[in-house]
Amino acid sequence: MTILEKTSEKIIEFEENGKIKNPTKFGFTAKIKDIIKNDYNLNPPRYFDPIPSLIPETDKIIKLSDVVEIIRGTLPKSTTSNNKSNSTSSHLKLIKLSDIVDNTINENFLKKIPFYKNDKFNKNAILQENDIVFSIQGKIGKNAIITKSDDKKIISVQLVILRPNMQKINPLYLQMCLNSEQFEKQIKQF
Repeated sequence: MTILEKTSEKIIEFEENGKIKNPTKFGFTAKIKDIIKNDYNLNPPRYFDPIPSLIPETDKIIKLSDVVEIIRGTLPKSTTSNNKSNSTSSHLKLIKLSDIVDNTINENFLKKIPFYKNDKFNKNAILQENDIVFSIQGKIGKNAIITKSDDKKIISVQLVILRPNMQKINPLYLQMCLNSEQFEKQIKQF
């Protein structure tokens, strides 16, 4: 039985019985004062760390690169010098580190950058649904999952895209791991 199936089973158990045998592994009843202290943000890792109970006991270490494609942030490199006024252009939205707020992308102030049809650019670096944007500079480990991709967005050089292999890992589970205390401890070692 997979972790996702086990977790789904516990959710069904809670819905049917109104309780879970071992609730600290799968949920937490937050106190009002804690909710207020966290600015009404109900993101579970702010209240408890669910990861230790979900990680199967094994000695096998899985590298991040085994379950995701890691794509560095980049900007389009122009190949047209002064004739840009004659070229057809579109816009890409640029996500910077400061645009990641509480594990989401604040889209209100995303900078639009022109993109010309002759510009050299890694098309793989355009964000897709289920990608995780992860900071590698500044506040290392800051991240957000892309839940929809209705327009073309790219990331700055402060960030990388973690593109999950959907056959190997659930992106929501991956994000929970990235936000866990264990992961933060590992990141601080580097």
